[in-house]
Amino acid sequence: MIILVHGYQGCRYDMRVMQNFLGKILPQSVSYASRANEDMDDKTIQEMGKDLAEEIKQLTKIHVNYEKISFVGHSLGGIIIREALTHLKSLRQHFFSYVSLSVPHLGCRKNKSMLVSLGMKYLKRFKKDVVISQLQLDDEKDFKDTFLFRLASRDWLHWFKNILLVSSPQDSYV
Repeated sequence: MIILVHGYQGCRYDMRVMQNFLGKILPQSVSYASRANEDMDDKTIQEMGKDLAEEIKQLTKIHVNYEKISFVGHSLGGIIIREALTHLKSLRQHFFSYVSLSVPHLGCRKNKSMLVSLGMKYLKRFKKDVVISQLQLDDEKDFKDTFLFRLASRDWLHWFKNILLVSSPQDSYV
């Protein structure tokens, strides 16, 4: 079973090319594009992780013949997956691969693009977007209390047999 998780303000259709590709190269697997956080306005990453975990638990009840569970996360989706692991400890013996595609594991505090920086400031200030504050490590006064810092201290990625982190120096967001 392969779970695909979209990025910030995305939807399951953002992952359809990847889902189709996986269906061709791994026809024996079931790939599922997550729907849990398509309407993620006003949610924290913690809440989105919990919603994803609930969706995965339901999938494991429907698809009972799985041996391995792999995750592919794009951008914010990779962080949501890492948070969902908090609620999926009972399934860890099935975890196989974690694929991270341009995921801001260290946040996105500084950005080379002035346009992107202005957009993030707008979302944080006027729309009160909590996720942007979390990604910019501004959700707490003390850096060590920020969500991403605490998430980084969790040692759950070792539950996976394979970990692949993919990024690009041309990525102007992450």
